[in-house]
Amino acid sequence: MVIFFKKKDTLNTRIQRLRKEKGLTQADLASKLNITDKAVSKWESGDGNPDISLLPELAEIFGVTTDYLLTGKEQEEKIVTISRMELCAKKDDVEMAKEFKGSGRTDENNKCLLQYVYQYESCKIFKAFGGQELIGNRGGVQDYDIDEFIYMAIISNALDQIGKEYSLQAHGIKGIENLSSEHYTDKIIKALLTDKRVSKETRESIIVPLDKNPWVAPLDWQLIYGKVLSWLVSNGDDDQINAFLDYIEGLNKLGIGKYEEYRKKTDRGFGFVYSYKQACNLRGMNEGNHPIPVIAVDVKTIESAVGDKKIEMAKKMNSINKEIHAPIFDEHTLGVEEIKASGSAKKDDVNKALVIFDGIVDIDALIKLDDFDFYNSIIHEYPASEFEKAYSAYLKKDYRSVLQFGMKYCRNIVDALRTRDEDKLKTSFDAIVLHEVSFGKNTIYDNDTLKAIFKEGSTKNYSYFIDRKLMHSWNKRPVGDCKSVAEFIEKKYVVYFDSILDNSDPRFFAEAVKGDKSEIDSVLEEIVSKHPDRYEIQKILLDAGAMLHHRWVENPGDDYESRHDEDDVVSTQLLKNQIEVLLKKEK
Repeated sequence: MVIFFKKKDTLNTRIQRLRKEKGLTQADLASKLNITDKAVSKWESGDGNPDISLLPELAEIFGVTTDYLLTGKEQEEKIVTISRMELCAKKDDVEMAKEFKGSGRTDENNKCLLQYVYQYESCKIFKAFGGQELIGNRGGVQDYDIDEFIYMAIISNALDQIGKEYSLQAHGIKGIENLSSEHYTDKIIKALLTDKRVSKETRESIIVPLDKNPWVAPLDWQLIYGKVLSWLVSNGDDDQINAFLDYIEGLNKLGIGKYEEYRKKTDRGFGFVYSYKQACNLRGMNEGNHPIPVIAVDVKTIESAVGDKKIEMAKKMNSINKEIHAPIFDEHTLGVEEIKASGSAKKDDVNKALVIFDGIVDIDALIKLDDFDFYNSIIHEYPASEFEKAYSAYLKKDYRSVLQFGMKYCRNIVDALRTRDEDKLKTSFDAIVLHEVSFGKNTIYDNDTLKAIFKEGSTKNYSYFIDRKLMHSWNKRPVGDCKSVAEFIEKKYVVYFDSILDNSDPRFFAEAVKGDKSEIDSVLEEIVSKHPDRYEIQKILLDAGAMLHHRWVENPGDDYESRHDEDDVVSTQLLKNQIEVLLKKEK
């Protein structure tokens, strides 16, 4: 007689059985857990157990609870008793609901039927009775979450229920048309776009098809379109997003057409305007008495599309906004991201896109790249201001570009071009540098235009004036004692210490020591403190005369306290010697 013994059910045997039930090999399971198959083999043979941190992941893979994995026992289902009112909502039973309709009753949990309708999304009951009849005399809908009420109205295809609620009417909401964009939460927008319970009729009551004249819907409906697009960019697929962008484009085209139609009728443009501000929900900022709604894409939505590398989509959004004079995402940044997204762009092409703005180099951005070879090529190839760009155009006899500059900044240049006076044209450029143009209308010497001319290519107040500290003092001469345009332009090649302190390429410091050395001691101390291993940079500074300092306070805290700051010759020489040794070792 053969006697069979039932194998003891342990954690190890359960892992083996569950693995096989899932059709996994030991290697498959190991791969899912990022461990070796030998570890799985040890578990199943009983030579070891999985780390406790792996149990939740194992349970999820096998589709069981961690309790079952550990004990082999399924957790007994708890017997839950619910009230008849809750059961009514759970079953979405309209007949049962009649028992509670208008009664104002609550169950043992002190909940009314409307709250259970919210909980179980009981669409049939909601559509049959709305809100007030499910509350009775226990307040109004506004006391039970208006957003949930709107959500139920949409998924139940019962928009008319909103207009029936007297408690909402008291808050100015006489129907769906009185809702504002803040009522449209992500939950509501998701339901509107994706929930199969929402009928085509309900959806088109909100997003009105172009062929059904969107103006049959009140303006407030237009306010949610930006939210809808934002949700789609975060959650939808590209086809959905592009379809909605096409819809917005079509809507805006209709709006602009209406504007032109009214303008021709009234022979004036200010009576009827199309205003993206309406779509931004900025009321009271209309530019006319009869605004026609158009939709602007929120710049944050465009930024999100750029972040997801959806460059063409972002360009389309920018195009929509440009058409209606709404804010756009920075086109230069968009161009840079497009180059990056191409995947085939060379490093120098990407860097150029980062530092060249409308043909003008941003010196700050260029230096921050910390690539001296690239810096050297770009600084000699591109102008660093509107002024230099115009002067370069003048030297090339590109008078169209010079005229554009003159019309924007300097009347004298325009006059010289009009009279074809070459000498006057040259002296006009000299006069800008020498600050000899008189003040007054159509001269360049007001604060804003001075900033534009000499700082156009910079995002962080960087320019190549002789004294950068004067940049904020526009009443002072920003070009110092330059005697000619050529001398002024040469100043762009000056490298200032405060712009390179975090750079690691020593050649930037070799350029900086050719200029003003008044700050060189403090630069050396900062480099030694922050970057003690940048020996070559320290050597350049020391060779240029930088010194360490010895500072102390005499009689600290006393009325006769005196502070002392002296060159520390000994420490400086020790540093020099140490750097010489370290550089030799590096070689």
